[in-house]
Amino acid sequence: MTRAYDTGVEATLALDGARLTLTVHNSSGYAQTVRVAGGTVLNVPAHSGAATTISTDHGWYDVTLSLDSHDDWARRFAGHVENGQPSRTG
Repeated sequence: MTRAYDTGVEATLALDGARLTLTVHNSSGYAQTVRVAGGTVLNVPAHSGAATTISTDHGWYDVTLSLDSHDDWARRFAGHVENGQPSRTG
């Protein structure tokens, strides 16, 4: 059984100006495929990283990641971007 900490994959979500940037780092010795719920696929080479922009819905975001090679690995980021603009809940 492979544990989540054995994957070498970590993800961060950061506010970059007016947009959210998801960055995935792969410290393992082999390429990894990370799937972002909604259809985005990040192919992350060994000892490298990849990034993508995450859209918000009126400032809200909910992002779930999975890793093709490890069924027990998942990451979720959810929240609201506070930018001084009006927002609403759905």
